[in-house]
Amino acid sequence: MRTLTVNGVQLLDRIVADTTFLSDLAAVDCITLSQKEHLINITQPRDRNDKLLEFLTRRSVADFHKFTRVLAKDQAHLVPLLVTDGGETALCVSKTLQSSATVDVTCPNDTPERPSPIFGPFLFIIIIIIIIIIIIIIIIIIIIIIIIITGIFKVA
Repeated sequence: MRTLTVNGVQLLDRIVADTTFLSDLAAVDCITLSQKEHLINITQPRDRNDKLLEFLTRRSVADFHKFTRVLAKDQAHLVPLLVTDGGETALCVSKTLQSSATVDVTCPNDTPERPSPIFGPFLFIIIIIIIIIIIIIIIIIIIIIIIIITGIFKVA
C-alpha cells in the first residue's frame, strides 16, 4: 500500500472514478456498495479519488489487486504509478507498458484469495443455532415418547 502513499498525489488528478469505474470496483468486491454510493455522491473528482484511495488503504492486498485489474481495463496508463522499483510492489506489471499493450496484473507468486472473513463468524453462529434447534427437537421427541410409554395421558 506504500505505492498509494508515494504516487497518490498523481493518482488524485488522473483517475477517472466515474459511475462505471466505481460499479466495476464494486462488482469485483474491491469496494463495498455503500462505499460506491458514498463515492458517487462526492461531486469533485479529486475529492472522490482521494476518498477512493483512502478506502483502498483500508482494504486488503487482494482488494488492491482487484483495483489494479479494474484500472488496467480502461486506464492502463495509470497502472505504472502503482509499481515501485524496489520489489515491494503489490502487483507485477510490465515496465514497458504502452498504451496499446495488454496489462498483466497478476504475479507468479500470488496466493489464492481467501473468502471474506465475515462469513466465518456468521457461519459459526448459524451452525450453533441449528445444533440448538436439533437438540430442542430431540428433547421434545423424547418427552413425547416418555409420555406415551408411561401413559400419563390416557385416552378414555
